Amino acid sequence: MIDQADVIVIGSGGLGAATAFHLVKRGVRSVALVDKHDIASQTSPRAAGMVSCARKSELMTRLIQLAAAKIKRFTDDTGQPLNWIHSGSLKVARRPQDDEVIESDIVRGRRLGLDVQRISPQEAHGLNPFLEPEGVVGVMRVGDDMYFDPAQVAVGFARGAESYGATLLPYTAVTRVLIEGSQVAGVETDNGTIRAPVVVDAAGAWTRQVAEASGIRVPLVPTAQQLFITVPLQGAHPDLPMVRIMDAAVYMRPCDGGFLWGVYEEDPRFFDMNALGEAFYQRHAPRRRRAMALRR
Repeated sequence: MIDQADVIVIGSGGLGAATAFHLVKRGVRSVALVDKHDIASQTSPRAAGMVSCARKSELMTRLIQLAAAKIKRFTDDTGQPLNWIHSGSLKVARRPQDDEVIESDIVRGRRLGLDVQRISPQEAHGLNPFLEPEGVVGVMRVGDDMYFDPAQVAVGFARGAESYGATLLPYTAVTRVLIEGSQVAGVETDNGTIRAPVVVDAAGAWTRQVAEASGIRVPLVPTAQQLFITVPLQGAHPDLPMVRIMDAAVYMRPCDGGFLWGVYEEDPRFFDMNALGEAFYQRHAPRRRRAMALRR
């Protein structure tokens, strides 16, 4: 346990671990990455890990292109492994109004340099035989899209930060951010006090609770969504393009010899982390069984 740092980052998920990594890599001498559970063990590993480059605005498209480039050089930057597959994707419309969206996506994507094209439902079935063409009115193929193992991102950034000198403090719960004379002064934890002039609240589903302990309001509510991982299926392989069905808000990608698929529910379940209690944590979900992802 340390008692002082230049920066304290609360939460070792993708955001917190990346923040710690880039701080130490840019020369911040003392960074503490604190987590009430094991490093990179909670919500970040349960993401779908899909990179969709064709977005509704130029700004978002540019940001995703930068993120995709970062993923490709992740191992070079951090020295840590990251498994990613450049599979491309199929965006599927089953309604005329969604087909119009696809047309505008293609125009915008080409203007921004994306590898996008309209293909027939039969051509889409040829690229991914698990996608049946019946009822499909339009398909956009996005050659730039990719997917990756999200658990490796948080772990990789955390271990990379440690290799540059950051201190990792798992199983250390922050109970309060210290504020003295309107200035941040550090944090209180269940293992003692750590003083620092800068504190980053990246606690994921617990962000609001960490902030409220010091009288700061963060309007954030965790939302549960379901991811399912199938058993291995004959004909499934990692290079099959991902699939998104627009009106159903369903997505699918290869995973462990089968498929990972999920859906954005119209009426998702929201959680109050205070009601779940201090003992709540996300257990590791067995592969090929459903996993719950908490999203902001």
